[in-house]
Amino acid sequence: YETFSAAGSAAQELSHEIYRNPPGGTPAQYRDKLYLLPKSLPALKGLGILRAGILLGTEKPVHRKGASPRLEPAHAAFMAAKPKQLQQCVLFAHDDPRVTAFLHGEEIAVSPEYQGYCGVAVAGIVMGFGKCKEGRMKNHYPKGLRLLR
Repeated sequence: YETFSAAGSAAQELSHEIYRNPPGGTPAQYRDKLYLLPKSLPALKGLGILRAGILLGTEKPVHRKGASPRLEPAHAAFMAAKPKQLQQCVLFAHDDPRVTAFLHGEEIAVSPEYQGYCGVAVAGIVMGFGKCKEGRMKNHYPKGLRLLR
């Protein structure tokens, strides 16, 4: 395993996009993954690490010349927060039909006021996120967690 390298600005940028008040911790990068590590974490050099801290997101390559990689938030970054801690969060009642559609992995209708990455909460509990644009939310719910028909 490679050692973690500092990833301060990218992790800060992503944290501010997701959270109202980003949690404290040490930003770190391992390959294409950005993490927020606990401040009290001991040295990891030489250890086989499965998970350390919160996975904030992943750098996705951009196939345009001269463009920098884009950052895509991780499901874990939203699941680690309460709705009021997120920059944007759509709140649904448990019986809203959009909840089932979201859990199936479908695109859902939301208020046009939501733009960019946005959490999805049911009865005050965050269950995932999507990317909103023009009144539609593209689903980013992990495929392995989706309900089957």
